[in-house]
Amino acid sequence: PAPTFLPESYIPEPRERLSWYKRLPQAETPREVERVLGELESERGEAPEPAQDLAALQSARCAARALGIPRVRWL
Repeated sequence: PAPTFLPESYIPEPRERLSWYKRLPQAETPREVERVLGELESERGEAPEPAQDLAALQSARCAARALGIPRVRWL
């Protein structure tokens, strides 16, 4: 699996980084995930690959929930 995280080099302040980590799982649809990522990128510039992968993972979780799949495991 690809690394999925918000790099310290992208968001150096720990409290701000934690805030974004909390916001992503609150998104209930892939569209909301994209909105949150868009807000992040408007504040910080283009997200690095691990952050984009984190958003993609959350989008997949949202899509799975919409299909009635309560939990997704990645191998």
